[in-house]
Amino acid sequence: MSMRKDIGDAHRRAWQRLAQPGTWLNGAERVADATGTPLEDYKVEAIAGMRADLGLDDFVHDTD
Repeated sequence: MSMRKDIGDAHRRAWQRLAQPGTWLNGAERVADATGTPLEDYKVEAIAGMRADLGLDDFVHDTD
C-alpha cells in the first residue's frame, strides 16, 4: 500500500519537534513521554501530589 509523501514527511517533522527541548522537558524526556516510557519510581513519588491535584490519575488505564 502506498502512502502519500506528505504524510511521511509530517510524521518525521512531528517526531523531530517532539525531540526538541521544550520549556519544561528536554528532548529525551519529551520522546519518553510521547512513547509512554514509564517514570522512575522517585519521580512518581515526587509528583504524586501534583497528579492528584490535577486529576491525572483519572486517565490511567490498564494495558494488560
